[in-house]
Amino acid sequence: MRAVVRASCAAVSACFALAFVACASSDEELAGAVPPGPDAGPAAIPQESDDAAAVDATTADASKDDGDAGRRTCSDDGFCHTELPPDQDLRGVWGDGTGVVWAVSEDGKILRWDGSAWSIHTTVAGTAFSAIWGSGPTDIWVAGTGGLMHGTSADASANGAVTFASVDAPGDRSIVLTSIWGTGPSDVWAVGGTQSTKYPYPVTGRVVHYTGAPGPDAGADGADDAGTASVDGWILEEPSATPVGYQSIWGTPNGALWVQGLTPATPQSSINSAVLRRKPGHTEWEPVTLPPEPGATYGMYPRSFTAAGASSDGSIWLVGITGGFTKAYWHGTSTDGGETYTWSFVARDPWDLDLFAFWGTGPNDTWAAGDYGRLRHWDGTEWTQAAIMVTSAPVKLPLRAVWGTSTDDLWAVGDGIALHKKAH
Repeated sequence: MRAVVRASCAAVSACFALAFVACASSDEELAGAVPPGPDAGPAAIPQESDDAAAVDATTADASKDDGDAGRRTCSDDGFCHTELPPDQDLRGVWGDGTGVVWAVSEDGKILRWDGSAWSIHTTVAGTAFSAIWGSGPTDIWVAGTGGLMHGTSADASANGAVTFASVDAPGDRSIVLTSIWGTGPSDVWAVGGTQSTKYPYPVTGRVVHYTGAPGPDAGADGADDAGTASVDGWILEEPSATPVGYQSIWGTPNGALWVQGLTPATPQSSINSAVLRRKPGHTEWEPVTLPPEPGATYGMYPRSFTAAGASSDGSIWLVGITGGFTKAYWHGTSTDGGETYTWSFVARDPWDLDLFAFWGTGPNDTWAAGDYGRLRHWDGTEWTQAAIMVTSAPVKLPLRAVWGTSTDDLWAVGDGIALHKKAH
C-alpha cells in the first residue's frame, strides 16, 4: 500500500493564517496495509549529525538566477528548487513557524531545513513515513509503517536538537496510521485503514486521539491495562457505526474535524467512499452527503479520493473519481462559518493527472499538488497551473504534499523534489 499522505500544518497559533493540508492515496482502493514492526516503546531513535548529512541548498532569491553558479534555480512564479539528499521521495512537509521546515520520506528519513539547506535528521530503518504534523518547534508527530513517532526537545528553541521516539497508540497495530492532524500539543489525531482486494472489499479502520491525559483504563504508570481503549493519553475513537478504511484526517480553523475513507461495495450501490465531520465543540460525528455526477445513471457517487483538505472554515476540497470512473472535484462552501455546507460537483478532464494534496489560506487562495509536476492555484474562480520550470524542460516529478505559512511562503515536496515559493 502506498502511504496516505497527508498531512499537515503548523501550530494553531502559527498556522491558522493558513489552512490544513491533507492527502490521500492513488485512485485505486487501499490495499492491505503493511503491518508495522514491533512496538518500540518510548526508546529514542539515534539521530544523525546535521553536519554530516547537510546538503548545500541551491535556492536562489526571487531574482531567479544564481549569479555564482550561472544557472537558474527559481521559476517565474518564485518557486525555488532546493537540493535534497539523494534518493528522497518525500511524503509530508510541515514547518514550525520559525523558518525551520521538516519533511518525511518513503525511505524512513526525517529531514530538516534550517533556512538554507536540507539535512537528514533521523533515519528509521524498515519504515516508510507518510505524514508529519506539529504544534510547535519541540512538539512534532510523524506517522509511518513502523508506527507513530514523537519529536521533542528540552531546548525551547529546538535548534535541531529534537529527538524522535516511537509512541504506542491503541487499536489494531496492523492498521497503519497514515494521516495526522491536530490543534495543539494535547489535541492530536491520527487515522489509517485497509481494504481487501476481494469483493465485497471489506475494510478496517483505526482512529486515535491524543489528549495528553491518561485514559479511563490507565494504571498507575499511565499505561492502558486493557491495551485497547487508551494508551498514554491516546484514546481509540469510533467515528462511524459502519466500517470505514480511513485515508485522511484534516481540520478547519474553527476546530471542526473531517475524515474520509473507503467503505465496502454492495450489490445495491456503487458508493464505496465516506466523508464524516465533527463540528466544533461536539463529540459525535455526522456523515457528509456529497452530490452525484449530474446525468449519470450508474456509479455517480464518489468511489475514492486522492486528496482532501480545507483552506478555510468555509472551503472544503476533495478530488477523486466516481463509481463510473469520472474524475472530479467535490467542493464544499459555507457562508455561516462552517455550520452548513453547499456542495458542488466539478468534472475534471478524463486525461488529467491525479492530485495528492491541498493547502491554502482562504477560499480564494488554495493550492493543489499532484502527479507530473502539477501545482495548481485556486483564486475563487478557476484553477491555474503555477510556473515551476527553471529550464526548458517541464518538471515531471510527482508532488505529494504542500504546506506553508502564507501564499508567499509555500513548500511543495515529492519524489526527489522540494520547491519553496518565496515573495518576489
